[in-house]
Amino acid sequence: MFLDPLAAKTIFESSLDITLIPLPMQRKVSVIPKILNRLQTKNTTPEAIFTQRLLMRLYRLQQKSHLYRHVDMFLGEILGALVVASDPNILKPTFEIEHLMVYAQGNISNDGEIIIDTNKTKGIKVLKDFNPVSCYDIFASNLIERKQSAVIGSLTSKKNFGVHRKNELVT
Repeated sequence: MFLDPLAAKTIFESSLDITLIPLPMQRKVSVIPKILNRLQTKNTTPEAIFTQRLLMRLYRLQQKSHLYRHVDMFLGEILGALVVASDPNILKPTFEIEHLMVYAQGNISNDGEIIIDTNKTKGIKVLKDFNPVSCYDIFASNLIERKQSAVIGSLTSKKNFGVHRKNELVT
């Protein structure tokens, strides 16, 4: 909101259905070790290994210097994806409809603030609570799931497929 308040205001005033995930909700999942614990399994996928290495590196940076203390805030983005795409019976999200607007008048001290607007008719769905433990479980289980993993063939088979498709198109 604060980086581009005019863009946020435009989106809030649009006809789009908006689900807002406030910072306190995002902070409930900003615990890297809990995700790392869920990812530590013998049967894993390349995506899970990559994610585990990336999170481990971020966690080490966070432990090494206070300059990296907010490095785990991106986990809020993962929460957003899970809220939209996962089974609500597992995540158990609760929402409230609120009538909000974003202040964007060119005043640096106020721009980006979210204000309750009682005159506004369109409501915005605001996440009020969810089960953070299930969030870690859903994320890790989707990464570990073999059916979700990308299948990478050999370069030769890809070349052969390309040649085969080219011959089909020519004839």
